[in-house]
Amino acid sequence: MKNILSLLITVGIFFTLLSGVATSIDRDKYYHIKSVLSGDEDRGFWDLPGGGGFKKGERLQLWSFDKGDDRKYMITPAGNGWNYISPKNAAFGRAFRGAVDVSNRKIPNGSKVHIWDLKLRDNSNQQFKFKSLGGGKYKIYINRGGGKKILCANNDSDANGTYVVPWDDNDRPACQWKFIEAGNAGIL
Repeated sequence: MKNILSLLITVGIFFTLLSGVATSIDRDKYYHIKSVLSGDEDRGFWDLPGGGGFKKGERLQLWSFDKGDDRKYMITPAGNGWNYISPKNAAFGRAFRGAVDVSNRKIPNGSKVHIWDLKLRDNSNQQFKFKSLGGGKYKIYINRGGGKKILCANNDSDANGTYVVPWDDNDRPACQWKFIEAGNAGIL
């Protein structure tokens, strides 16, 4: 019985590693961030329009997978357990100049989430915390407003062009994300 249990645990760990879904979110790595709405289907990945370099003000949306830098995001500690999320196309190795930013001071449900220059002061709208729900799924909390809002897929959809928006904390699948490893950040 002990050998069977050990074998099952080993096989479970192997399949978890093979799937590429992060069981913990590490700094100095890039991730594809995907909605759990469509399961393993090829859609629902965080994306910036245009596919080019860092563009301040571009709204964060969901799209089908590709290997572009606008679909890879780095997690960088901001202090006190909060983190910045930066697209690779706004980064130079481990240094970055742009971050995911939530508009408005009071953060109403459905407001804009875009990419903006990193703010050196009053930047709680650029700070996020990740809560594991098990099975490689996470909620992403926004620091501004006391951490009561989370990031969600607008209208409970992960179709191409759907915006990522803030919403009141809830357990809907539209507000759950998978972090899929997409490589290590460079030395700089």
